[in-house]
Amino acid sequence: MVISLATRQIVFVIIYYYWQRVLFQSTTGQNIHDPVQVTVEEIYNESEEEYQALLDAVDESLHPRGPDMLYDKFAGFHPTPNSVVLDLGCRDAAHACELSRRFGCRVVGVDLIDANIARAHRRIADGRLEDRVQVIQGDILQLPLADAMFDFIWCRDVLGHMSDLHLTFATCARVLKPGGRMLNFHVFATEMFARGSG
Repeated sequence: MVISLATRQIVFVIIYYYWQRVLFQSTTGQNIHDPVQVTVEEIYNESEEEYQALLDAVDESLHPRGPDMLYDKFAGFHPTPNSVVLDLGCRDAAHACELSRRFGCRVVGVDLIDANIARAHRRIADGRLEDRVQVIQGDILQLPLADAMFDFIWCRDVLGHMSDLHLTFATCARVLKPGGRMLNFHVFATEMFARGSG
């Protein structure tokens, strides 16, 4: 029996989702669908030093590979200067700006948090990328974007914040052009993996 790549990716997402639920319940004693006591705004509304420490910790999650590993994977999609990329949960637009620099593509970042949008506007202006990178404030579950608008989606460390993964993936499918592709990376924060076993 031959299983297509698309089927394997869907199976992985389903296994990942249920594994994450089990891990969350076993470590916190709470149901993953119970209301969370901390908001996304509280997580990402820290000082610049705390914010940089968070980004450094996220980059450390790629160990032993470096932070460029995800860009190398994205290059396998063969983006061009005509490609339009959605950066889902763009934070400070660091990835959006780097995608545009490396591949010449146009990038639209979406984030919910006021502080992240302000950081993103500063980074885009500092990099003089206003003609290639745009950020908008919005809820990923209710994207204010047209159908079939994007060639690719970049999604790093965002899915863990989503209350409805089915709706999240349906929204991604809606805004992707036919044949479009999505790169998703998510950190597993657990002692169950040995260091460097990713």
